[in-house]
Amino acid sequence: NDFDCYEAIREAFGKLLSGIVREGSYHPALQLLLLAGGTQATFLARCAELNVTCGQSEVLRARLSALDGLLDAEREFGVEPGVVRIAAAFGSGAGREEEPCYYLRAP
Repeated sequence: NDFDCYEAIREAFGKLLSGIVREGSYHPALQLLLLAGGTQATFLARCAELNVTCGQSEVLRARLSALDGLLDAEREFGVEPGVVRIAAAFGSGAGREEEPCYYLRAP
């Protein structure tokens, strides 16, 4: 497993789009798409269940390749960009100490 989610997300999202997109636009009630609902801790726990070694770089690769697949599915379906926001949950929560600057937030 190389944590490349592009093809799986492009196919699955393409099927979903057929129900929520009309004439290049999402249904007006849709404001946000949550690309990945689990945190990194959830992702890493799933890796442990599958007996697969993974870390933050694999989490990032999975999330970015999923985003790429979603954007290509939108393009293939003729969706106009910029109407619906896309979000993904990120956070360590992996049970280890991080550097203090890791927790800094922008004002």
